[in-house]
Amino acid sequence: MDAAGKLLPGALAACLAGLLTCAGVQPSSAASPFVGDVAGEDGAAAHAAATKPAGPSPEEQKTARDIEAAFTSGDYDKAIGLAKDFVRNAESESLKTKAARLVAKSQRKKKEWVLAQGAYFSLRDRYEKGSDQYIRAGAVAEILRASPEGVYHPLATANGGEGAKTLDDDALLEEAMACLARNRAKRVELRLPRIRRARTAQEVLQRFLPLAEEIRQLRVIWPEMSPSLERAAVQTAAMRLAPLSEKALAALSEKDAYYKAMLKKRGVNSSRQSEMLQYKAMCENMAAVEESFLGAMDQLAGTSDWPEGQTLRQGSDKRRDAYVKLAEALTPPKRDDRGSRGGNDWRGRSGDGDRW
Repeated sequence: MDAAGKLLPGALAACLAGLLTCAGVQPSSAASPFVGDVAGEDGAAAHAAATKPAGPSPEEQKTARDIEAAFTSGDYDKAIGLAKDFVRNAESESLKTKAARLVAKSQRKKKEWVLAQGAYFSLRDRYEKGSDQYIRAGAVAEILRASPEGVYHPLATANGGEGAKTLDDDALLEEAMACLARNRAKRVELRLPRIRRARTAQEVLQRFLPLAEEIRQLRVIWPEMSPSLERAAVQTAAMRLAPLSEKALAALSEKDAYYKAMLKKRGVNSSRQSEMLQYKAMCENMAAVEESFLGAMDQLAGTSDWPEGQTLRQGSDKRRDAYVKLAEALTPPKRDDRGSRGGNDWRGRSGDGDRW
């Protein structure tokens, strides 16, 4: 058997190492686990929608307006009292979340720093984890936790020691958020070299995805953030992913050519069928790697309207499509496709009929 026909010859083994254990990456062809559940609960969902109240009751809406009016007028004690009672007894989750937000803001305005910190953490937990509201409320809570006297010292230091204003001032709070994001960005930037040292495409993804999510959160906290960090992260990941992915693509293309030749000459036995399925799984996993990279790139706003980013995207698109086609090509023929003439032998060892 020639070198191309061996299962994992020397250089090819090194190239394909790790593809079968793609930690955290599922083949792109996997169906969503929720599709069946949604389809099977249509009747229950329709019944729930029909019996659920149309919206907040008039009484709840009036109380919510009273809370907001108390806060706007500066009567923070009244706003806190009404809002806490409302959160305990109301039915409308959206209005309860608004009330909890006014509790947190009122306690911050009253300079009750410890209570405000707890209120913002409680508010954070009312939002979906990872949502923009969750991230912002959590950031405010962290700033307050680091400011027991209402002075955010990293910001005061950055301003030359000026600390006269406290965090009850909304503008100062926004400055503190930007300061928090800048300090986090410096730590994130230090982790970019780890991506350059990745040895496989899967390692690139494992190191890039958490970093990309952290950078996305930085922009939520600091909307005016420069796109330079987002672009640097994407470029670093793409420049490391491309050669690793291209090398694997070449190796898998070589295997595809070998099996095509074997099919024409003498068919494929059960052992070779297992090998083909193995290489097909590798292709699907590599396509999923490229898809995950593109998805993470989409979440980084700073990569839009970036010509170089468009080039990197096109390269990843091209590799993903190539892996999808290879996965199809490496699908072993079914036994039913052997042909209709007599003497068929799907193992390719005997018989005069068509073989696969």
